[in-house]
Amino acid sequence: MISRVDIPASILLVDDESMVRNLLGNALKSDGHDVVTVGTKKEAFQYFSEVKFDLIIVDKNLPDGSGLEIISGARNLNIDAESIVVTGYSDADSAIEAINLGVFRYVLKPFDLDTLRVDIHQALEAGRLRTNLKDTNLELERANFDLREAIVGMDESERRRMRAERLATVGSLAAGVAHEINNPLGLLSMIIPYTVSELGSLLEPGVFEQKSEQNAAALARMHKSLRSAQEAVEFLMGLSTDLHSLGKPEQKHPVPVNLRDAAGSALRLIRHQLKNKANLVVDIPEELTVLGHSRSLVQVFINLLTNAGKAITEEDAPGLNEIAIRGRLEERKIIVDVSDTGVGIPGENIDKIFTRFFTSTSPGDQIGSGIGLSIVQEIIKEHGGTMAVSSEEGSGTTFTITLPVIADRPSMMGIPAVARADAAEMTRTRRKILFVDSETGNLEAYEESFGQLHDVHLSRTPQEARALVDEINEDLDVIVCELVPGGHPLAEFHNNIVQTYSELKDRFIFLGDPSPLTDECLEQGRNVLLKPVRPAGILAAVYKIPPRRPSSD
Repeated sequence: MISRVDIPASILLVDDESMVRNLLGNALKSDGHDVVTVGTKKEAFQYFSEVKFDLIIVDKNLPDGSGLEIISGARNLNIDAESIVVTGYSDADSAIEAINLGVFRYVLKPFDLDTLRVDIHQALEAGRLRTNLKDTNLELERANFDLREAIVGMDESERRRMRAERLATVGSLAAGVAHEINNPLGLLSMIIPYTVSELGSLLEPGVFEQKSEQNAAALARMHKSLRSAQEAVEFLMGLSTDLHSLGKPEQKHPVPVNLRDAAGSALRLIRHQLKNKANLVVDIPEELTVLGHSRSLVQVFINLLTNAGKAITEEDAPGLNEIAIRGRLEERKIIVDVSDTGVGIPGENIDKIFTRFFTSTSPGDQIGSGIGLSIVQEIIKEHGGTMAVSSEEGSGTTFTITLPVIADRPSMMGIPAVARADAAEMTRTRRKILFVDSETGNLEAYEESFGQLHDVHLSRTPQEARALVDEINEDLDVIVCELVPGGHPLAEFHNNIVQTYSELKDRFIFLGDPSPLTDECLEQGRNVLLKPVRPAGILAAVYKIPPRRPSSD
């Protein structure tokens, strides 16, 4: 059930049934919203000039017309509100019309009030996200205008030029990334309520024993649904990591970067620009690793893939074209080809494409800054590599990157400075783990995920955690807690524990949100896992810390 909201919304409710208006209107008002209720299309239009609505909820069939006409009229009046259609009579034509109008949800009567409240909450959140994206795009348009002014004047510093290009890249991804997020979120919003409902039915007294075959089939359906949900969560977690990597400041010193990971990050971030134009191929062996800067290499692939997409003019025909990233090892060099089957580059422009501010954009086309490929070339040079291009007009283009290889790809996780035990023993031994988290739901998840494998202790406050450490410190193997700035109670808890029990110093695993503090701690080699983190990632980090006692298994 949705509780009272922090940000009230303005909602127009149009229904000719007074009972529906009173029931739903009072429920929304109790949730903290400002609600206007009317019974006809004519009354609804009268309010459009008086109130700025965030959400319009309409009955499809009204005494003086269709609720869909209200939504259409609102669109014509540039009223940018989300909409939900409620009807007792569903038909394919009206459902298609609702989709074309961008209706958020099509709800059949009789409806469940709590379920409709969830739909309303999600619609308002979607509207706020869209508004934020619109504001962001306006800001980005101003930033792009400033960038063009700087290019014309050619009096801006090199640092400003690079920063502006990076801002333009992140900005151009914003709306598309939001769309990519909506797909798995929509999947999760359907799978989770379905699974909860099915499990609730199976858990009713006597049901499971009476209908074993039907229950087995239901469990199989839920297993299939949860596999899809797991894939959606994995995609969202990967996208979150990609956005953090692209947005954070560059690390000071080069580190091992896996090229397949960098290419995959870039492709996930701009997939929305390419998926309707061409088949996307990434064929880079796992072992291809270079010493460099991850964010810069992701930027290289984003720029090259963006250019490849612009070179393909056919829309909605991905089977006719291909955009590919292929890598190979030749002696002590890594060769990466980024190719497309687009329009190609005219011969007279081949020698100019890496020149700063050169663009082959035709009048009326999308304006380009003309610095993307020059930045790519500079980044590759900084990594000790070279770039070349081959193209045939009308047959596509291939950019070839050559980089020096490094032999190994060490772990990016901070390595605790405690003596290592035999790997088999480390994996086999049952650990005693203390999880410190203020969220009860998180603690329950830790218990469910790790309780069968290890001795799990849970604490919601630093005070409870300190008392537990005082009690079990001699057998305590690992402490998992959030990474927080100095002055926070958890930071003080960590300092106190280290001062009292120095042997526990390297037995902390910190879970950190993307932030400068997290980046700083990672560079210092501290044992930090970046949120969102999978249970398998926590378990791997636990196994990197040797147990303090022999195995009893």
